[in-house]
Amino acid sequence: YPADRLDAVEPVRQVPLPEAQVISSLERDTEVSCQVAVIGSGAGGAVVAAELAERGIDVVLVEEGRVHEAGSFARDPGAVIRNVYRECATTVALGRPSIPIPLGQSVGGTTTINSGTCFRVPDRVLSAWEELGLPVDRDHLAACFSRVEAAIKVKPVPDHLLGGSSKVIAKGAQRMGLKHGPLSRNIDGCGMSGACAFGCPRNAKQSMNITYVPRALEAGARLYTGLRARHVLRKDGRAAGIEAAPKSGGPTLRVNADIVVSSCGS
Repeated sequence: YPADRLDAVEPVRQVPLPEAQVISSLERDTEVSCQVAVIGSGAGGAVVAAELAERGIDVVLVEEGRVHEAGSFARDPGAVIRNVYRECATTVALGRPSIPIPLGQSVGGTTTINSGTCFRVPDRVLSAWEELGLPVDRDHLAACFSRVEAAIKVKPVPDHLLGGSSKVIAKGAQRMGLKHGPLSRNIDGCGMSGACAFGCPRNAKQSMNITYVPRALEAGARLYTGLRARHVLRKDGRAAGIEAAPKSGGPTLRVNADIVVSSCGS
């Protein structure tokens, strides 16, 4: 993103997190207890944490990455790749060819550095799940999708934000008689910064770090950052908490919990 243009970019909104609920470092080995421990603060973990906390459940979120503000996004792509991407963006799906998989390592998870494209699980995938024995209540699932889409402002990309390549593809699809249309994205106040993959400098992309994570904390959840979950604690044959520590070593966090939700990336 051109440096001379970044100076004119101001976040659409500031989203400060409650300091008392964000623990970014441990001075010594620490043990806490809660009803639900959630590993990961991305698309899955943040939603779970907020939904539960807003119902009065005591929730602890554990995130390997750190909190990153909009002012640090996009200005130095190299720094973002080092600090916000998992393994410096070197994760790939092996094949011919191998496909890079961008995985976020920050509060907000991959939603902080993805393109913002949002789509529901396709019917063919739901059918495959059902064939494997997983019962799917499609009406209930659709209602859940609608609730999340409203919260993160999912909408088709408006005409004024479509680039030239999109218009060329639309023209070609129309000529070939193919169904086409703009992708749906979780955006509000997009200024066409063109820096989605390096974090939105305007907080226009409605990623978890400015939507569901603040909601969870406002409802009383606690967030521990810079800690990688290493072990799931077990008691009487079921998960009973987690142990986490900094990737480079340091004090350990032990979270005793009635329920453990692992949502640290597929």
